[in-house]
Amino acid sequence: MSLKTLLVISLVLVAACAAPRQRRPKPPPGARLAPVVRPEIGPERKASEALIQKGVDSMDQGLFDRAEDNFQDAVNLDPSNGAGFYYLALIKYKLGEYETVPNFLEKAEALLKNDPDWTGRLESLRRDSVTPP
Repeated sequence: MSLKTLLVISLVLVAACAAPRQRRPKPPPGARLAPVVRPEIGPERKASEALIQKGVDSMDQGLFDRAEDNFQDAVNLDPSNGAGFYYLALIKYKLGEYETVPNFLEKAEALLKNDPDWTGRLESLRRDSVTPP
């Protein structure tokens, strides 16, 4: 066997043994991706969310003053919780204090602008607050 033939056979064997690169298949259109894992929330946020829930419960029972206190306490405890500002805007709207709604709504929008779960609520309250009943 000549050196040239041996070299060609060696190259063919090396090429044949090389494994093709594995590619991940793309998910089909409309497929749900794995949920994003959010970092652990701190105690202030947990307490703030608990106050917001108490406020929502109070609001549902028609106890607007108590709900307002809960929402205010929630944002005092965690000023980065946009939900608290949204609910403050909502309760001010329900109490007829329309002049204060835009301020709270702006804070809520700034904090929640990238959260698709809140976009519709914010837009709806913004529309309603422009022309109060």
